[in-house]
Amino acid sequence: MDRHRTIGIAVAGLLVVFGMLFIAFLYPPATKYPDSDWYIKIASGDISHVPQPFGSRVLHPMIVSALSAASGLGLDASFYVVNVLALFGLIFVLSLFFSEISFMNPILAFAVLFAPFLFLIHRNFYLSDMFFGFLAILFLFFLKKKNIILSLSLLFLLFFSRPTDAAILGVLLIVFSFLKKEFKFVRAGSIVVLIAYLLSSQII
Repeated sequence: MDRHRTIGIAVAGLLVVFGMLFIAFLYPPATKYPDSDWYIKIASGDISHVPQPFGSRVLHPMIVSALSAASGLGLDASFYVVNVLALFGLIFVLSLFFSEISFMNPILAFAVLFAPFLFLIHRNFYLSDMFFGFLAILFLFFLKKKNIILSLSLLFLLFFSRPTDAAILGVLLIVFSFLKKEFKFVRAGSIVVLIAYLLSSQII
């Protein structure tokens, strides 16, 4: 697929985002899940009272806290802004990702982007799901490009968003790399998974 078509699909993906946000703004945010309180506590600096597995999911609320401190926005608004940015990023990268898969019809790609679960995730913006999804698709995008430094750096960060899901991605990376005889990914991936797992499990 040529570069112009790739950029065109990526831009179309951003237009989808605008449509999604327009629809999302027609509805108030959903009632906070009980789990939302743990992310708010971390963003507030009260991590010592947060149980696992939420205590290891520090990356998203720490970015929210940094945005709040830098901009003067309240935590609620900062959670929303980070979620919107993650939504933009997820769909932009997803559009690029789909555009490079020859058998993936762009119409089907856009149909996936309108899936109801994205609206639900966006409305529950205290949770780290959208943020994790953005990092995960970015990880897969750079992995497809065989960029070992960026892909494994993102895998490392994923362990501080949702460690269990990141571990699954890490194991799949190691297994498929081994089967494809890409041993540099096996070695580097194993080191990253081990270090990230140990560090994320020792946060609290």
